Amino acid sequence: MSLALRLPVRIPATYGLVLAFAFAAAMACFGASTYYADLRMREITRSSRDISQNAVPSIMHLALMRTRLRDVSRVTTEAVEGHGLERRTLDDALREVDDEEAAYVAAPFHSGEARMWDGAHAALDRAEKAARVVAADVERGAMGDARALMESDLRPALADADDKVRAVIDLNAEAATASADEVEAVRRRSTRIAYALDGASALISTLFAIVAFLVIRGYARLVERRAEELEQFASRVAHDVRGPLGPAVMALDWIRRDMGETDPKRRAVERGKKSLEVVSNLVDGLFVFARSGATPQPGARADLCEAVEATMTEAAPIAEARKVALEADPMPDAKVACAPGVLASVLSNLVRNAIKYVEGPERRVTVRGAMKPDRVHVEVEDTGPGLPEGAEKRIFQPYVRMSKEGQGLGLGLATVKRLVDAHGGCVGVRSRPGDGTVFWFELPTASRT
Repeated sequence: MSLALRLPVRIPATYGLVLAFAFAAAMACFGASTYYADLRMREITRSSRDISQNAVPSIMHLALMRTRLRDVSRVTTEAVEGHGLERRTLDDALREVDDEEAAYVAAPFHSGEARMWDGAHAALDRAEKAARVVAADVERGAMGDARALMESDLRPALADADDKVRAVIDLNAEAATASADEVEAVRRRSTRIAYALDGASALISTLFAIVAFLVIRGYARLVERRAEELEQFASRVAHDVRGPLGPAVMALDWIRRDMGETDPKRRAVERGKKSLEVVSNLVDGLFVFARSGATPQPGARADLCEAVEATMTEAAPIAEARKVALEADPMPDAKVACAPGVLASVLSNLVRNAIKYVEGPERRVTVRGAMKPDRVHVEVEDTGPGLPEGAEKRIFQPYVRMSKEGQGLGLGLATVKRLVDAHGGCVGVRSRPGDGTVFWFELPTASRT
């Protein structure tokens, strides 16, 4: 029988290309949407600035010119009719016309506005000169000349200037209306295109999510299949390697029985048998570690008291051989949400590990348990030397051993962690150098499932 283990699992190249394309396309759509919105915002800003900094101020200055022209018409008319000349009012009105004109021409002109303004400016000059002449005639008492000039020059000049200024106002108003219309048109176009780009981005993002889901699902299936292959491979290796070990151990036992106690070859035979036992233990450890990450069995239940009792019975000969006192506090009556073999494996690994590292005058390993909400908390405490500083962070990693003595691959605690994690629990350790070690784990109670 041949099993091909193809690890690590790789994401198919086609999925990777589609993911990369979808991600790049989504980013491109979002970038295009942002860039387009920025361009349209610049157009809106230009149109808004034309309204606020050109058309509106121009209309305001031109409107004030017309108001002051009416003041000039009123003052000169009253003077000609013999009501007296308000010279200061007239001079102020003419000066303000000049001031508003200067402020108006400082702003940019719209298309065709400069030519239109030239005609208005000439009309304003004629009206201002005529007003000053009429005022001078009134001041020197030549009322007849003042009236004649009023009818022939001043009133026509004022009317012409008012018409031309009003025409310039109308031009600026039209320009402001056009800018406002452009702002609205840009807003509508921007909204439509932004919606289109956002829709494209959403569509591509959805495609990206679908492809990502397919990739993750496919990857999960591949990982699951590889895990099954690994478990089958481990089972096959365990079977194929352990099969020849049995006859080899029996053969060495048969050879040893025919040797005397002083036979120099006896020691070599015993070393060979011991090596075969080490190989058997290593194969068993690899097999258990490979299977420890498997999916938990649904509805599995294990009795905590029975598991602890069985573990104490199993470990008693080992503890006795190492002169370690093995104790267990009364356990809570609890059913743990895992298979009995899983709970037995966790307890056995922790107890055996504790017995292995106990040393010194006080040699004791204690197992205790307690209930937590929906969980069982179990501790295995030893009176050994404790862990080196910083070892807590790596003690549960595969192939990590705190001592070079003894046999094994350093998979016992890694197997414990994988089993506990796979069943929704947690595992940890408390230790201080020279003050023993406490390994603990928590598993959900069966009532949770």
